[in-house]
Amino acid sequence: MEERLITGPPTRDSVERLDLFTLRLVTYAPGESAQRWITEELNSLPCVPYFAASLRAAFEALAEEFRRRVIIVDYDALSKDELVELRMLRSRNTSGTFIALGNVREHLRAPLRVTHVLPRPFGSEVLRNIVDELERQRDTQELLRLPRF
Repeated sequence: MEERLITGPPTRDSVERLDLFTLRLVTYAPGESAQRWITEELNSLPCVPYFAASLRAAFEALAEEFRRRVIIVDYDALSKDELVELRMLRSRNTSGTFIALGNVREHLRAPLRVTHVLPRPFGSEVLRNIVDELERQRDTQELLRLPRF
């Protein structure tokens, strides 16, 4: 699958070109090295990273996601103001898988509903294994059975 980096709000063209079954990973990682690492980890997986320009833009994109919701946030790169904003944004959008990059204190993981923490230094294929598992879970989820009338 071709890798695409989207750095702003999705345009009509970019949204139309995305396969509806492709897992989209909404990402806020302002540093180039973190973005590069994420891109390398996801290389050849059937997913598309969406790099948002701000934390708010990332959560807005997550709220609009109709497929499985997955957000990746470089927690260590957040300012004090962004940490406060993260708590507010996460309280409004509580669903989905939340992968935090960096060191998240244990007492903050539950209120933020962090499902995976990847502490620095990042290991090889750590993120790749998590996303691969998410992809397999999506493929094997049982479909909801509707009652017959």
